[in-house]
Amino acid sequence: MIKIKCFAAGFFFLGLIVYPLFVLGQATEEKKGSWIFGGEADFNSIYIWRGLAWSEGAVIQPSVWVSRSNFTLSGWSNFVLNKEPNQGRFNEFDCRLSYRGKWKNFEFEPAIQFYTYPNQPGEPSTGEFSIQVSYLIGSFVIETAHYFDFMEYGGAYIGEVGLEYHREVSSKLSVDGALRFDWANAKFNGVYALLEKSAFNGMAVEISLTYNLNDFLYIRPHLEWNSLLDKNLRGWIERPTIANFGLAVGMEY
Repeated sequence: MIKIKCFAAGFFFLGLIVYPLFVLGQATEEKKGSWIFGGEADFNSIYIWRGLAWSEGAVIQPSVWVSRSNFTLSGWSNFVLNKEPNQGRFNEFDCRLSYRGKWKNFEFEPAIQFYTYPNQPGEPSTGEFSIQVSYLIGSFVIETAHYFDFMEYGGAYIGEVGLEYHREVSSKLSVDGALRFDWANAKFNGVYALLEKSAFNGMAVEISLTYNLNDFLYIRPHLEWNSLLDKNLRGWIERPTIANFGLAVGMEY
């Protein structure tokens, strides 16, 4: 009964996000300008962040964003569905400001992000600066990203390198895939993995399908598999290999 109520709450949040955006999108179909608005509800079997599990089971992760002139301001949250601490409540709200630029086949995206943790006593808020650089080669993208904490855990750093793939199967359907490897310094692993050791942490494989229901509304089933490669981390972390299945429903106009 509890699980049914939690999933009902999840669909309620989905409706709150998608329906107003759908109505507004339909009403403004002929009024698209330089502003871009979007929102998404992402149902996930588990919350994975930087290769580590941050929930025991299902969550819903609503987000909203607004973009203009290559700048994007977004808000993201995590709502616990599974029977675990904070079930039926939000336990994280994040805010992110980014800029996306392009030069020839290179794209770069510096960003600043703030993390807050309501309903988690003793979990301090923090902030992070990141830079992502991508190089486009046809349907493939070589990318690297670097994240630096500058607040509560100043000095914590994690980086990644990966290969992404994107293909438009039809006017409505596209497929995306990615293979990524990450590494972190001792400060980052000490804070988040509770093992103060610099390491080549692990790898991730991601695949998703995006189907556009119309010009504004889309659905995106996705699968993510993560595995820690460092033997010390594998022996220390309870779940060194984790997989997540998710279904996102969103709108952008």
